[in-house]
Amino acid sequence: MTRFYTIKVGFTNCFLVPSGRGYLLLDTGVPGKSDVLWEFLRERSIDPREIRLIVLTHAHFDHAGNAFEVKARSGAELLVHKCEIEALMKGKTEIPPGLGTWGGFLFRFLSHLDTSFSPVEPDIYIEGDFDLSELDFPGRIIHTPGHTAGSITLLLDKGEAFVGDLLMSGPPLRLSPGLPVFAKSREEVINSLKKLRDLGAKTLYPAHGKPFPFRAIESLVRIQ
Repeated sequence: MTRFYTIKVGFTNCFLVPSGRGYLLLDTGVPGKSDVLWEFLRERSIDPREIRLIVLTHAHFDHAGNAFEVKARSGAELLVHKCEIEALMKGKTEIPPGLGTWGGFLFRFLSHLDTSFSPVEPDIYIEGDFDLSELDFPGRIIHTPGHTAGSITLLLDKGEAFVGDLLMSGPPLRLSPGLPVFAKSREEVINSLKKLRDLGAKTLYPAHGKPFPFRAIESLVRIQ
């Protein structure tokens, strides 16, 4: 199992993955909560400048909320999928439609909240899957649309899959592992899960909730 750190920034799980080049930071959390990240690094004697690559699973406020500040302070390059660039540079979250009754309720609730964040320009954009060894980091970026068109997953060699909002497993969004409460396309979510299964994903690490084995979601959604 590849060593990594989980950092809860607001209500979002962010992940710090070490490599020979420095650290990869997956997502940056809710706007205005960057002090949580800086304190986490300070307690472990990690200089922010050791973060060399920021990867955003998608450009929603709770994932890209501190990207501008982290990029500026660390000097890291910022990587996103091409489909997320417009939202990222506008600093505006477009909440996908709610799935089911609970998703519909949350969609109406969030539509009244300020979900903006500081706009930021990416350094690297990808259009499909991407092998991070090209940047001297472990793992692969897998395009896993469904929650948003440009949602991506970080898949490490031992099957650890950091899925962003492709799945959710904890309050306040869900009580147990399951599909996202918001999604552009449920069908694309299912197809992305099949893709991850075929690529060897074993343990799923969502941005909201605790990790769980792939078999938990496989039986739930009846992937064949």
